[in-house]
Amino acid sequence: MIRRLLQTAPLVTALVRYNLKIIFVQRFLFFLAAAVGFFVLVVFVNRAAGKELNPASLYDLLLLPGILLVFYPAVFGIQSDADTQMLEVIFGIPDYRYKVWLFRLLLCYLITEAVLFCLCCLCAVFYSGFPVFGMAFHLFFAVVFWGGAAFACSTLMRNAYGAAVILVLAGFLFWIFSGSFAASQWNVFLDPFDAVSGAQEITWHATVRANRIMLAAAGLIGIVWGVRNLTKREKFL
Repeated sequence: MIRRLLQTAPLVTALVRYNLKIIFVQRFLFFLAAAVGFFVLVVFVNRAAGKELNPASLYDLLLLPGILLVFYPAVFGIQSDADTQMLEVIFGIPDYRYKVWLFRLLLCYLITEAVLFCLCCLCAVFYSGFPVFGMAFHLFFAVVFWGGAAFACSTLMRNAYGAAVILVLAGFLFWIFSGSFAASQWNVFLDPFDAVSGAQEITWHATVRANRIMLAAAGLIGIVWGVRNLTKREKFL
């Protein structure tokens, strides 16, 4: 068993390195810089003004970098393969295309969560008692949801820019109506650290748990939907 793992380790390492080069190519670094820069700027401005940020407000600030980081690779991944003429190669190998994009999407999730965890640790430096692991845990569900939605939309539109426009509009509409569903488990922007006034603790925890399950399930459905759309080879080539 150990010998087999040692034999496959170089292959896995090479695969990870190759896909990381694809993920970090072109505009991803700009999304990373914009996401981290925006968050750091807001935190430092509030600290300089003497304003204390609580976990509820920091969740909203951390959610934007998470969405930005998973947005570009999930939406522009297939478009990038088409532009570099790799799409024909990937589709030419039976059942290989699923493994390629699923593995790449998994890396996107891990990279996004790693960056968010580092930002949570930065918050813990400035705000004592900040729930680092709890915050990173809850943010991951939102990242899975938006990553799955972005991946499914990119396979439906077959054009990264069209998919990006639809996702931005959808996110804007969800944000507008989030106030009406503030205490609902169906609110995709539900802040688990901002309990609704008057809500019982047990009820609020049940709502948050149901919301996290909904986000994870919707994200997985989006991924499966996107994978099924990739079976229609003639629509992509």
